[in-house]
Amino acid sequence: MKKIMMIFLMGGVLISPPALRAADYFSMLQSTVPSVRRDAVNKIGSERNPEWIDRLGGILRGDGNFTVRAAAAEALGNIRSRAAAPHLIAGLKDKERNVKASVLVSMGYIRSSETVDPLIKFAKAEKDEGLKVSALNVLGVIGDPAALGILHDSLSSSSTPRVRQIAAQSLGRLRNEESVKALVGVIGDKDKNLRLQAARALGEIGSSEALKPLSRQLGRESDTEVLVALAHALGQLGNQDGLDIVLNATRSDNNSLKRSALRALGAIGAQTPAVESAILEAMRNENPAVQRDAEIAASFLNIDLPFSAE
Repeated sequence: MKKIMMIFLMGGVLISPPALRAADYFSMLQSTVPSVRRDAVNKIGSERNPEWIDRLGGILRGDGNFTVRAAAAEALGNIRSRAAAPHLIAGLKDKERNVKASVLVSMGYIRSSETVDPLIKFAKAEKDEGLKVSALNVLGVIGDPAALGILHDSLSSSSTPRVRQIAAQSLGRLRNEESVKALVGVIGDKDKNLRLQAARALGEIGSSEALKPLSRQLGRESDTEVLVALAHALGQLGNQDGLDIVLNATRSDNNSLKRSALRALGAIGAQTPAVESAILEAMRNENPAVQRDAEIAASFLNIDLPFSAE
């Protein structure tokens, strides 16, 4: 159906119809057409008014169309209020995958401790890999230590690579030293991406207990991306053993690897002519993201740049 915008010409002045108000959108929720209700929910959510949380929660719980319920879950996240937690918790029980996926995203936005226990139960019971991964990710974003158990179990017991990877990443976000042993146990895993996430997590936690295991793995590792992550983690622990590896990686034609190496230089903290030369060379790269990371590394190392990425 075409939407026709009436524009009136009066005295040579174009006058558009008045903008719809919140009351208009709420009246649209009475429509029997799901797309109309969904559009109304999206508009209400864009206003980010906490006063409408309960109304949106009612839609999430009760609308007969799953796309409208998913939109209501997204709208609750857009408001960024922890008052939405009870409604989102209820939404985890929705029968439709799309609704649960939207609920999980919004839980990550509001970061309420009230959602932690329901998320843990959901992650334990959920069979859908994507939803389980999302739940574990949100637990990492919230950062409540109550999630350590499910994250450790997922890291050690899951047969799904992505679940183990996101568990390692989330443990890094929690920055709890109780996780060091579990993460050290997987830095030599056959899954490259798990080794990568475990190295990054150990760097984030920053425990000296990880220093020797990281150093050992640095000598054994064959993948350059993981090597840079190991060097970065060691740098966060005050160790510069991976400096040469990182300097070599700054010369890579792979901009993603180059950026990781530049960030690692900032963490390692070595102020040498070779480091300065690598950063200056990266500043000349045509990729703006590489330039930005070079500039950030320079600021960490107090290197004066003759030019900037601006």
